[in-house]
Amino acid sequence: MSRPRLTYANVVATLTAFVVFAGGAAIAADQLAKNSVGSKQLKKNSVTAKKIKKNAVTAAKIKKGAVNGAKVKDGTLKNADLDLASVPFGRLVHRTVGAGPPADLSAALEPLPILTSSYTQEVGSDDSYFGSVQISFGPECEVPRIAQIFLLIDVPNILTATESSIVSLGFAYDMTGAGPDIRRVALAPISGGTRFQPAAATSHSLSMFGIASCGGTNQVTASEPVIEVVGVK
Repeated sequence: MSRPRLTYANVVATLTAFVVFAGGAAIAADQLAKNSVGSKQLKKNSVTAKKIKKNAVTAAKIKKGAVNGAKVKDGTLKNADLDLASVPFGRLVHRTVGAGPPADLSAALEPLPILTSSYTQEVGSDDSYFGSVQISFGPECEVPRIAQIFLLIDVPNILTATESSIVSLGFAYDMTGAGPDIRRVALAPISGGTRFQPAAATSHSLSMFGIASCGGTNQVTASEPVIEVVGVK
């Protein structure tokens, strides 16, 4: 009788039998009971970022308070990632620009068309009002050359405005110049112009008016208005 030949299959079968009878076992992942592998069974630093499935770690799986500022990479959080209304801030909450041709300020108080005149003030926010306008004095507009810009809140017509409805002012004043002149005039908040911490979100409407005068022919226009609302919590 010839001896049986030693093959790779025989060797593997023998080793497998040895492991089983010696108490060892090979266990597939789908043979593990649910929740049977915990942190005690894992070797320290054995689970790396590469071994975690994308989007597998959700907010519900992160311990409250476990992620603080020191664990967030600088520059990774943007405004879209934050609930801005719930955190302290000092930021631009509304911005709008002009929506029409230059306004002639030579004759009377004139409105400056605004693209988006309404906005909503957030709960608990102190809002202040800023802006700017381009003023153009014509070549025949002699000194003294004066232009004044008013920013109003919740009043569509300056003729019905009260002191409390004027939230910001700007001036262009020239006593020495001659010929055409174009300058950018800044509007700054005035005393009493800030709207303080409403208990509920509050809608407001903004409007801008201007008036001007000069010696000689009154040639003054206002253009490119900008309104900016800064909120502070």
